[in-house]
Amino acid sequence: MKNNSQKPIVLEAKGLTKDFLVGDRRLSVIKGVSCSFVQGEFVSIMGPSGSGKSTLLYLLSGIEKPTSGQIYILGKDLLAMKPSQLSDLRANDISFVFQSYNLINHFTVYENVITPILIAKKRVDEDHVDKVLMSVGMFDFKNSLVSHLSGGEQQRVAIARALVTDPKIIFADEATGNLDSRSMVDVMSIFRRIANQKKITIIQVTHSERCAQFSDRVINLLDGKIRNISDIKKFL
Repeated sequence: MKNNSQKPIVLEAKGLTKDFLVGDRRLSVIKGVSCSFVQGEFVSIMGPSGSGKSTLLYLLSGIEKPTSGQIYILGKDLLAMKPSQLSDLRANDISFVFQSYNLINHFTVYENVITPILIAKKRVDEDHVDKVLMSVGMFDFKNSLVSHLSGGEQQRVAIARALVTDPKIIFADEATGNLDSRSMVDVMSIFRRIANQKKITIIQVTHSERCAQFSDRVINLLDGKIRNISDIKKFL
């Protein structure tokens, strides 16, 4: 499946809804959202608090299941996948970067980065790991404990961990929320370069206009619906 620019669509959602039960009341958080994402595209999802942006990200990535609608990821029906197929998808094709780095503090940078490879029971390619660490500027810290690193450095390690399995899509939820402005720019620059050079699709939730400026498009949500989708002139 391709869009007008002839780039393959890697993720497509049609008519997504998501309801939650709060006591005896049904709360509608996502209301008929349809959107698609192409290979190598960097997209930001924005909106005020409570607009449903993180919920939409969790639906698109398979963390949450929609109340209704369809999701196709890499040409496959996400909602029809068995647990084993979802596990394979997460091991091979998609990765996550969150606001909390979710690193193992008593592990070194190297040990944290190879964790998804070991979980998938694959062989560790040392040269590949080194290249990934170099791509995020963390090779010189390879044998350092992550607990000794700054917040920006820890997020770089989290990005390296997301990259090491060569995913097709990276989902990021407020990846710079705990960082200072300089570290934020560094992380967004890495995301921009990953999308451009490695052709990995990056879908991030952010509240920062500055972060959004690094992306190709911004999907603006309001009250669980897409208010508009805008193209962005990137800094890089």
